[in-house]
Amino acid sequence: MCKKRCPCAKITDDSSYSKEARAVFAKDAATYAKLSARQKEDFTGYRFDGKIKNYMECETLSFQGYEGLVEKTTESCIAEARKNNSGKSAKERAARESKAALCKTDKAGFEAFRVLVKALETNLDCQGMCTPSTWWWNKDITTGSPQVGCMLGIKRNFNETSGAAAVVMVIAVIVSLTLFCCSCGAICNTKED
Repeated sequence: MCKKRCPCAKITDDSSYSKEARAVFAKDAATYAKLSARQKEDFTGYRFDGKIKNYMECETLSFQGYEGLVEKTTESCIAEARKNNSGKSAKERAARESKAALCKTDKAGFEAFRVLVKALETNLDCQGMCTPSTWWWNKDITTGSPQVGCMLGIKRNFNETSGAAAVVMVIAVIVSLTLFCCSCGAICNTKED
């Protein structure tokens, strides 16, 4: 990300990036500016002279020309799993069908992962699990970097809503104890009518 394959757009606000990252970006920018056109082709440092604004744009750019590859890979995976399925025992046929089902779920699983990452970044303003990476997957990197991992984002979100859950639980315990006491009173009544 932000290298030769995916040069990023110029960062307009680098205040949220770490001091070390800002120093590396500045050093690489100065080095890149001094290079000739031929030398720029071989430059391996960070570049901010492109249009990429997040990791998903970089991934899309990287896979241009490979449209349909996932579908072809999935289809070939299913075909391989089902190959020579006739005349086999029921157990072997079931194993091959199971493998074919796994092939189908790979693509769906990756798409679900993308949706989850986007939702976490958008709703909780977090990236990564424990510690954030340097770049956003879906949000604009030119205006800032991720500051918090999603475990902290999820915890913060839960803390905001856990008060209501606690009140509901306390009320449920009080109602349950009241019902318990009332039912014990009815059972323990030894007077015969």
